[in-house]
Amino acid sequence: MHFLPNRLTVANCSIFHARQVNALAYACPSGSGNSSFLNHEYFALYWKGAARAVARLHGIVNIDPQSGFAYVHCNNERANGLTNQALEAQARERLEKMFPKVKVKQKVFVLGPLYPTLFYKPTVGGMLHRKLYFDVGSLQPRSAEDLADKLMGLHWEAVLTCEEVQANIL
Repeated sequence: MHFLPNRLTVANCSIFHARQVNALAYACPSGSGNSSFLNHEYFALYWKGAARAVARLHGIVNIDPQSGFAYVHCNNERANGLTNQALEAQARERLEKMFPKVKVKQKVFVLGPLYPTLFYKPTVGGMLHRKLYFDVGSLQPRSAEDLADKLMGLHWEAVLTCEEVQANIL
């Protein structure tokens, strides 16, 4: 599965943001109804009212810590020489760094370098959903670093969500 270009997933990191920033990854329980994610080119970590870091998504790996089984859902860096085995090893290492005692199946998002940004949620209170999707094509990002710069100081309503793009097309 190839990533969708010029798309951004914003994921709610909650109280675990420091662990995820340090590991250059995002993890969530796999198999629950809320564990489906789209394979977007960019990934942002949200906490305290804003998406605060943006990266290129290298890949998504499902890991079962109990059995040791892992499945590479997508590898966005294969063309750049990242093998599935190397991506799986990165996902295992990063999951261990974030949550060393986790026992439930996890979906691990392996991220490239994180770039700081402040892409603000326009309302008070926490992020209602685990993730939101944005079409950032109008910003014409050349890289994750460029996207982080272009999102700096913007509010979410300045960038259409993918659902809004769909509604405008229909």
